[in-house]
Amino acid sequence: MLKQFTSFMEAHLQQLDLLKVVTPSDNVEQKNKWIASAEKGHFTNPVLHYSDNRDAARASTLELNALECQLPEAKSPADNFIRSLIVEAIRQQCLVNTIAISVYNGDDSLTSGLLRDYHGATSDEIKQIAYTLADGDKSILACDTIDDEKQKLSAERYAKAKSDIYNAEDIKKLFKAVLEDYGLLGEWTVVVDDTYSSVTVKTYDPNGASRIYIPASKTASEVDSIKLAGHEVECHVRHNMNCAGILQQLGFPSQAARYLVSNRDATLTEGYAKISDILNGRRMSGKTIGAPLPWYIIAADMASKGESFAHVAEYLHSKGRSVEQCWNTTIRIFRGCHDTANMHHYAREADRCYLEGYLKAKSNLDNPLFDFAKFDKVILDKIRELVGEFHATYPFQDICGKIITYMS
Repeated sequence: MLKQFTSFMEAHLQQLDLLKVVTPSDNVEQKNKWIASAEKGHFTNPVLHYSDNRDAARASTLELNALECQLPEAKSPADNFIRSLIVEAIRQQCLVNTIAISVYNGDDSLTSGLLRDYHGATSDEIKQIAYTLADGDKSILACDTIDDEKQKLSAERYAKAKSDIYNAEDIKKLFKAVLEDYGLLGEWTVVVDDTYSSVTVKTYDPNGASRIYIPASKTASEVDSIKLAGHEVECHVRHNMNCAGILQQLGFPSQAARYLVSNRDATLTEGYAKISDILNGRRMSGKTIGAPLPWYIIAADMASKGESFAHVAEYLHSKGRSVEQCWNTTIRIFRGCHDTANMHHYAREADRCYLEGYLKAKSNLDNPLFDFAKFDKVILDKIRELVGEFHATYPFQDICGKIITYMS
């Protein structure tokens, strides 16, 4: 069975990445144009363009369907589990391929439905919580464990850390230092380029590498750079490696295991990453900063009701968001969309994972899922059944906490 999975990996590594599929090919140009207009008070509906991936998508689907047909029947519980993971991964990639065709064809109604199939939908409960937060009631975000953290930096040192700006190369150096402390530098590399429009952790690449991409234009304060290192490296990379380690106990090659982990639901792992944001923010400022905001969920709810890109962004601006923050939030909701006037009620709801995941994670801080945040309980129980108990290969070392203590 693992031989067939290796074949799948070799096929997949040259295939389509959903985030790239739904990111406009002229994202930077459109952003600059839109912000220039919005700063003059004119909120507009941008015209977005996308790369043509249709031929690659069709070829990929044929190849993956053939691979699924070739999978042998399982002859043991372990084989059956491995087979189910392979089938799930194949069908998920086939859905990405269908989305790629729909995006380029400009079928916004179909794309919106397909993305909901891929990411799931936002519950009414989470929507209500988001609107409550927007009205100023943040009591639901309280977390006693986080609130007990003491400020490590003086007011003067914190003010300096807020004003000192890191560029992409500075952020890269910080990320590399944290990777090195975990013994992962080499297995993971940090790359500065504009492959993605925001800092992105990718556990596979056409060359098989595990990489963190930092946009060349990225800048952040020293405070936000440290929070980024905690969010992306201490949480996402560490969680991925721990989950991959579990699958390696079943015989999966390292890179294949990382790929399977990366394609699982992001809700819980994003929740723990947001806890890291708050933890590090509180250590530096003494205040609860970095808590998940409600704007992604509210923007998606407005868009699902047919509100245009311009109206959503203007609403966010009326709530105190900067013009650039309005673009950054709204474009994430409209990724993959052509008609941003939104006559088809388009909405991409993936980013609900930050708030929803935080609410799940904060009540489970002592749960061993912290070290295996990419897997749900069903998967963990199945792996325990097959391989017995296991321990985190990369336990939480709180390296960003050490950095903050050093800064003080």
